[in-house]
Amino acid sequence: MDPTLGTSPAMPLFLAARLTAVIGNVSEEMEGAAHVALALSQAGEWWSAICTDPTAEALNEIERTSGGPALDALWSGRIARITSTLNHAQWPEYIEACRHHGVGSAIAIPISNDHDRIGVMTVASKDYYAFGPEETRIGVRAATRAANALVGQPLVDRCVELGGEASELGTVAG
Repeated sequence: MDPTLGTSPAMPLFLAARLTAVIGNVSEEMEGAAHVALALSQAGEWWSAICTDPTAEALNEIERTSGGPALDALWSGRIARITSTLNHAQWPEYIEACRHHGVGSAIAIPISNDHDRIGVMTVASKDYYAFGPEETRIGVRAATRAANALVGQPLVDRCVELGGEASELGTVAG
């Protein structure tokens, strides 16, 4: 998979590279990971920062507008799971989109710094019941790496503030 920027505002290249590496590692390390999306949040705004593919981006957008495990994880601070899209009743629009894209299960892991939940990483699998304890540990480690990439930098503020006018800083616009 070749992770790409999703629907994010302009993002400094070094941050995009760090976050792309994080989700690329998830795709390689986590058995069953077919689609990975990393979304950042600030002041109630949500934007898709990095997605491994168009399916991850499409599912992330459905979650942003209709709800899903990522929003639940972001607001609660707890891991949210869909063990099987065959029999999951919560988030009907998201579940229908998952079925449409051949997704059997998903896990959403909050990304936090010392003070706030700043994002969420959602991993979707084509398999049902794909995310056991080992896959969860891998996901939590990846969420920690994503948080560490954002620590000490006013990056989320800066990315939102810059919008599409950051070309002088060497940015990629989504």
